[in-house]
Order: sequence, then C-alpha cells, then structure tokens
Amino acid sequence: MKVCRVGTSAGLFATLLLTPLQVTAHPSGESVQTPPQASANAVGISTSAAPIWIVKMNDTDPMYKPNIIRISAGETVEWENDGQVSHSVTDDPARAEKPADALLPAGVKPFNSGSVMPGGRFRHTFSEPGRYRYFCLSHENDRMIGEVIVEPRPSAPSFERVARQSHPVPAVTAPRVSTAAPIQIVKMNDDDPMYRPNVVQITAGQTVEWENDGQVSHSVTDDPARANQPGDALLPAGVKPFNSGSVMPGGRFRYTFMRPGRYRYFCLTHESDKMVGEVIVTPPEQEQLAQSSNRDAADEGLPSASPPVVVGMYDDKPIYRPRSIQIVAGQTVEWKNKGQNVHSVSDDPTQAWDPIDAMRPAGVQPFSSGNIMPGGHFSHTFIKPGRYRYFCPTAKAADEVGEIVVKPSDEEAASRPNSNTRLSAVNNPALAE
Repeated sequence: MKVCRVGTSAGLFATLLLTPLQVTAHPSGESVQTPPQASANAVGISTSAAPIWIVKMNDTDPMYKPNIIRISAGETVEWENDGQVSHSVTDDPARAEKPADALLPAGVKPFNSGSVMPGGRFRHTFSEPGRYRYFCLSHENDRMIGEVIVEPRPSAPSFERVARQSHPVPAVTAPRVSTAAPIQIVKMNDDDPMYRPNVVQITAGQTVEWENDGQVSHSVTDDPARANQPGDALLPAGVKPFNSGSVMPGGRFRYTFMRPGRYRYFCLTHESDKMVGEVIVTPPEQEQLAQSSNRDAADEGLPSASPPVVVGMYDDKPIYRPRSIQIVAGQTVEWKNKGQNVHSVSDDPTQAWDPIDAMRPAGVQPFSSGNIMPGGHFSHTFIKPGRYRYFCPTAKAADEVGEIVVKPSDEEAASRPNSNTRLSAVNNPALAE
C-alpha cells in the first residue's frame, strides 16, 4: 500500500536516507526520472509549498488506503475515488451513525466532500493540529472510516515523513493543480446507458468531465437548436449552450457549470438511441446554509438538541414516508435512503419540474441535499415557522413530493402531547411511521 506525497525532500539527510527519484517536468508534459542530486544549496530549503497526501477510495476493504495518515498543520489531503461507485468524505459528527466514527478538534468546523463519483477527487487542507476521524456517508456501516493525525507545523524543515507503513515511499508524485471542488466523471459507452451515470448533481462552479470508454466517437451538447427532440436539451435562461464536438474513443471533454439550474444534454450522433444525460447544478452556499441553521438554532436557544425526525426514502411510491410531518421550529429532519436507488431532497423551485412542488416561507433560502446514495442520509434544521414543500429533483411524479409544517417554538407543548411523540402526520396519518 503506497501513499504518494506531492513535493520533494527538503533535506540532505532525507535524500541520502530515502534515495527517491526526483520528478522533473518535461517540455512535452510528461514526467521524466533523473538521479537524485545533493548540493549544499539544497540543504534546509523547501522546493514547494505544503505537500499533498493521497488517499485512495476503493470498493473493497480497506476502503480508504491508507486509512490512517500523519501530516503537519497546513498540509492538504486529496482523496481519489478509484472504485466503481461513488464515495464521500466527512468528519461531521451530526451525520455519523455512530458518534465515534467522526472526530475533530474543538472549535473546528466539519468538512464534507459530497458525492465523489468514480474517477473524481476531493481536497481538504488541515490548518489546526489535532485528530480527525472521517467516514463515507453511504458506506459507514461497511466500516469505511479513516483518520488524519495533524501535528503542529515544525519550526524548521525536516526530512520526509511517510504515512504509517513499513517501507519508505520510493517515488514522488508530480504536483497537480489544486481545485476547490472535485471533478465529476461521466463515462460515455456504446451500450445502454450510454452516459454513466446519466444524472449527476453538483454545485455551481464544479466541473464535469466526460470520458469516452467506447469504441466509437460520442459527443456532448445541450443546444436545443441541434436536438431532434426538444425535451432532450435543457439549460437555464440566458446560459449559452455548450458542445464538445466529436470525442474519439479514449478522449475527454470538460465543462464547468457556473449557473445553478437544470441542464439536459445529448449525443449528436446517438440521440435517437436515447443517449441523453442530465446535470443538476445547485447554488454553492447550500451546505453552509444547512450548517448555519444548526448554529442558529443553538444561538437562539431553540430545541435543536432533540433527536431528529426521520423520513425514510424508498424506491416505490410514495418515496417519502411519511410524506407530511409537523415539527417545531429548531427541530431537525433527517432523510434516510432505505432504497437501492439514489434519491435527493430539495425545496429549490429552480430545480422543480412543477413550481408548485417547491414551497418555503418568505426570506428563507432553499436547501438541497445533493445525491443521497443507498444507506446515506441528509439532515436539515428548520428555524423559521411555516410550510415547506420539497421534492426529488430527478423525478417528476406527484408521489415524490413531501411536506413539512414548522410551528413556532412556543407551541411545542401543543404539538407534542407527550414526550414520546416527536412528530404528527398532516393530512395523511396512514403514512406515519
């Protein structure tokens, strides 16, 4: 099991001890290996900024490789998904099934990667020393748990350290350009489904990369003027369509989605074969809003410490059970995916097939869960009283819409006749669990 650390050794002692092959940029863009050289000028001089530590995400045990690493404050860890299914990385105790699976130093805000699709990456820089334990939202029960031990930044450059393993790292990985958000990978294939996955949900500013894994050329465009069927192309008002042109076998095409909204695209040569995909782009502040809701509840003295109200998500209709619930301002609702398919939760009208499926009180920002994988969950704290109607952005059936009625906190006693009753069904008591 190897751990790659981006950066070169700063000290002469490290050079003599580990004797790695230095990586030098070649004009062609490839990396060439040259014998290590030591000089007096090299001693005590760092040749790069903070290094990057690589952790692989896999579908087999151990699912994080390595699952424990030790770094210095200010260094960055990059998780790369080498598996065939999506994974994630978070150290948020509020999202953990077991409290011991999440750990972070006092006062440090939790991080969350969201869904990292196969081939995608996620980076996080650890600024504060301490112990961080993280997990995969959809595979926590499979013991997909890792740990990062962050030591105080050394006062002087030291020789290369490696993650906990018995052998030194024999080579150094060439630096990569840092990105704020992971790249979502979509494979283009010759058989159905020809886009895999054919629906992805990302945040504004993220990039999608289409990779042609087939034997014939494919393409990607959301231009309605080129579509044989008007419903095969969709983009937000005012956004110019994109077009990849022919992407040959083994080729790639990238596009960064800056404006939130719904994008439906197709292959110019295989539209009649239903080679159609979709990208749902949510505003970038959604996750921060959900986290700030928890903080606001604590600041306002609302009963946020009470156990969350659970809504199950299923593959058959209705997917939200119970579909309608009543809670008190400051309570949290947790959606758990108990099905085998990907589901999601949003009250953002820009993502709705029908605007009536989205409702929230005036002045409240919409929330969106992103893709919730089977076994995964998503929580949101409702601070402002009122009526909220939410839906699954990837579906358009009325059976995939839910509703939450949030009552003022001073009516908590009236809405909960005894301490064991956390919620009541509204208009649909037969669906209450």
